[in-house]
Amino acid sequence: MKNYVLILILALIAASCGQNKENQEAKTTEESIQELEKALFDTESLTLDRKKANELSYLYEKWAHENAQHAEAPAHLLKAADLSMNLNNPRRSIGIYDQILKNYPDSKQASSALFLMAFVYDDQLKDYVNAGKYYTEFLAKYPESPFANDAAASLKNLGKTPEELVKEFELNQSNQSE
Repeated sequence: MKNYVLILILALIAASCGQNKENQEAKTTEESIQELEKALFDTESLTLDRKKANELSYLYEKWAHENAQHAEAPAHLLKAADLSMNLNNPRRSIGIYDQILKNYPDSKQASSALFLMAFVYDDQLKDYVNAGKYYTEFLAKYPESPFANDAAASLKNLGKTPEELVKEFELNQSNQSE
């Protein structure tokens, strides 16, 4: 009987240690995010620590996957994608924006994800076919968005060089003054 009780106690301790490890791991992700945010967004430092920014991006994504049903999951994914975009990692950004659109289509972050996906295709990848596709989809889904004018202008100017844009602007200015 003593052996049975001892085995039961050891099993309960082992099970609680396993749960404690899972809770500690989730807490560690959140704590790591908070520490990196403080370090990364410190106003004293004027340079971006690319390694910390990349690590923070992956932690945001990890947190979102660990807490997929949490209301903040799409916001964490959006932060992960934004950091990747700013680190000039467009393929990763697009993958994360796509996760938001597929897994959280009704979230308030979905419109931003769609617009930014189009922007990354346009600005970083110079893939004007996909950029046009996503700008058009954005305008159809979110015509009242604060970014609707930007999407329309981007769509209109898709693929134009800065020189072409200046020429067009100058032509419009001279036509207005006539």
